Amino acid sequence: MLLYDTLDRFEKKFGYLKKKGLRINGLKMIDPKRKKHVIDVSRPLIFDNRLLPKSFEGLEVKAIIHGDLPTEFKIDRTIPDWQKKFTSGLLSVSRRLLTVAVLRSKATWQCKHVA
Repeated sequence: MLLYDTLDRFEKKFGYLKKKGLRINGLKMIDPKRKKHVIDVSRPLIFDNRLLPKSFEGLEVKAIIHGDLPTEFKIDRTIPDWQKKFTSGLLSVSRRLLTVAVLRSKATWQCKHVA
């Protein structure tokens, strides 16, 4: 089969990435109507995605993350108001960025009108 030959060539070319945690899962059909296939791979969270191509010989390469996420990314959504822990920090950062942007625009306005 032509598709399996393409998968074999993909494994030969990118097989060295298995040492870095890449898993080549095989072929996957994502659209049965159009009979569209992709090369299905999974990678760890810390992985250089630039080493993987977007497509290989006409087949798209779809990568997902395998393994557990670090504790910093785990959210206990059973606690009431869990989102406030994350949004309060974002609000203060966005306020600081807005203040810097306003000060820069005032400085450039003053420079244009003084000269």
